[in-house]
Amino acid sequence: PEYIAPSEGDTFTEKYKFTATFAEWDKFGLKNQAEDAGATYYGSGIFNASRSSEEVKVFDGDNDIHLSVAGTYDIYYEVYGNEDPIGHSIYVVKQEAQTGGDTGGNTGTEDEKTFADFKLVYGADEALTWNYDSGKEGTAEESEDENVKEQLKYEVTLEQNEGFKIWDGSDNFANSYGALYLESSVNAEHLKHESEQEKEANIDNNIVCLEPGTYDVYFKHYEDGGYSIYAKLQENGTGDDNPGGGDNPGGDVNPQTTGFALYGEKIAGASWSEGIAATPVEVKEGDSFTEKYVYTIEAEQWGRFSLADFATNTWYGKNIFNAERSSSKVATYDGDTDIHLTEAGKYDVYFEIYGNEDPVGHSIYVEEHKSEDTGGNVADPTGDPQAETKEVEFSYTVDVGFGNAIYLVGTFNEWKLSEDYRCEYKDNAWKITLTLPKGSYEYKFVKSTWDNPTEIAAWYGNGEDNFTITVE
Repeated sequence: PEYIAPSEGDTFTEKYKFTATFAEWDKFGLKNQAEDAGATYYGSGIFNASRSSEEVKVFDGDNDIHLSVAGTYDIYYEVYGNEDPIGHSIYVVKQEAQTGGDTGGNTGTEDEKTFADFKLVYGADEALTWNYDSGKEGTAEESEDENVKEQLKYEVTLEQNEGFKIWDGSDNFANSYGALYLESSVNAEHLKHESEQEKEANIDNNIVCLEPGTYDVYFKHYEDGGYSIYAKLQENGTGDDNPGGGDNPGGDVNPQTTGFALYGEKIAGASWSEGIAATPVEVKEGDSFTEKYVYTIEAEQWGRFSLADFATNTWYGKNIFNAERSSSKVATYDGDTDIHLTEAGKYDVYFEIYGNEDPVGHSIYVEEHKSEDTGGNVADPTGDPQAETKEVEFSYTVDVGFGNAIYLVGTFNEWKLSEDYRCEYKDNAWKITLTLPKGSYEYKFVKSTWDNPTEIAAWYGNGEDNFTITVE
């Protein structure tokens, strides 16, 4: 870098300038190479957007700063040594293009790809073997966003773990757009990057389907030269193909094969490969639901489950979970779509369908199983079912390096390393929020790989001791 000395009145105590030329969607980070810095990287966590050119972007998936338009940029890094702890800031300014004499014009326009050449390609199996020969062509559409120059729409039907990306139609199959361009803020929650770690390393660029279905995929080309992908899961119809309508003959339907079933883990008889059939509940006059089912399950601590509708291949979990009607021993987490049991025991899982709504509504709530013992109630059935739980945010600040993440382990999850407890990096700290029953807990933060964590690389606690917290 070029060192810039502070002048009187400057807020920074040190300032450095880097000048670099980038291709479209190149990305960078700054590394502190001092021996005592532990190879510290700085990127999106200290990026100052208000002082940067609009061609500079950051994404939730990594800690890098991205350039949506090719060009030469000045990168400024400021250190505020008079703060405790010491503050840092990065901002990026695009240099104006140099204009010289006309050297005869661009002769390559005939070979340039047009936006209409882009095709959607997808992997037809879990190995994502890409089928470029059957790439889908998009349909040009007008966009409501005035900043969008061109927009294509594709329709694709995907099974779980199949993926897709947009390819420019050239002989170079690497020329494709995928996870890096996925608009996470507006995209259907049923899609994900195949691997956040691989995305950061630019190993692949795939978008993978979590929930089977038909998706509308929009590929946008912006006036400033950037691209983005927005996908939306098509809603299921609510007409004659609705399996829950009033013409259900009843009696002859086997819920194990044609209706709803409960799948999960740490639940007796309910593995992810084999489901438990539902028991219908009688609909009475005045009930708001048109169908109701109950599953009685025996779960270990931290057992979890989701419900599946065989007829439409639809999964239901925390997206329709009714916390107000559920036991305090039931919780949901941002890391997955399942419903979790925080304590071992026997539970009744109720699934209600409101077929008189358009679209059809659904609801899941979970109660502790009522004992058939008629010798007296051993628990008070009254009161607020949520009064015994509380949301607690855990936060820790540490640099873990490229491809790693911080996880939370403790007495609340049997000290097990799990993706369910991966912290999210935001506001310069690793954070996660849990819903916990009242009580005292011990915990630590641990460092492991971003994807498929199996080994703990480092422990972070209160010195050599565990952190402790009491939920009241």
